[in-house]
Amino acid sequence: MKKEGFDLTLDGSLDDYLSCEITFDRKKSMAWIHQPHLITKLSEKFGKYTKDLQTYRTPGTPGLGTLRSPSTIVCVEMLLYLVKYSRPDIANAVRELLKVLDSPSPKAYKEMLRVVKFVLDTKNLAIKVAPTHLVNDEWNLVAYSDSDFGGDKESKISVGGFIIYCMEVPISWKSKGQKSVALSSSEAEYVALSEAAKDIKFIYQVLISLNFMVKLPIIVNVDNLGAIFMSENVSVSTRTKHVDIRYRFVQEFVLDGFLKIIFVRTKMNDADIFTKNLGEDLYNCHSRKMITEKGKN
Repeated sequence: MKKEGFDLTLDGSLDDYLSCEITFDRKKSMAWIHQPHLITKLSEKFGKYTKDLQTYRTPGTPGLGTLRSPSTIVCVEMLLYLVKYSRPDIANAVRELLKVLDSPSPKAYKEMLRVVKFVLDTKNLAIKVAPTHLVNDEWNLVAYSDSDFGGDKESKISVGGFIIYCMEVPISWKSKGQKSVALSSSEAEYVALSEAAKDIKFIYQVLISLNFMVKLPIIVNVDNLGAIFMSENVSVSTRTKHVDIRYRFVQEFVLDGFLKIIFVRTKMNDADIFTKNLGEDLYNCHSRKMITEKGKN
């Protein structure tokens, strides 16, 4: 089938698409993106090591940072594929494991088993796809950005994270250590904000290229007033003059009306789950917007 310049292949089912299972409800108004094949392989490979472990309420040990130590290489690529497509809630725990992949310690191996155990115990959780209706034919993008100042216990770099929703459906997320040591929490938050802004711009350009209208300005939620001030003010003070120029494009986005940065309390900042291992209450608060059990609203 060919229509308006696009080559389309019609398939009556999305039961298996790029190793992901896409399940719809009866009304075809809601869907869930799941990776049952990968979870089955994960169970076959590590199930025997995790079957006697306790049941965990969160993917990573709250407050724990994983350190390097000479030992056997541990494979966590399967967990990374889960993060990429259907389980953003385990992103920070997997990031901690990936950074010591070259020389993991017994403590890191134990933490890996915790993450695997959590995934197997919550195997029915999936990305919830329940888009809201268009208003004035405009697509709505909303982002949340956060950082954990000096969160890496070894290098003292800050950990940044963000999540972007399109029509309230999570479409892009990241948990990543920043490239340099930040000198303040505001700087760390501003750098995390710049990473989110780059992805927002890319998604916006894709939608525009497909002739979709996007509502402007795009809202980015941040829980640091200093970072918001830096994004809205071109003038450089003694406290901010050291911030690298490559992050200053955020100010241009704000001045042009492309982005609007607003304050949100930490408990309501969905990106908090990407910067640190949270306790049960905060984990549940942030994850419920991203993932639910298949077949449940």
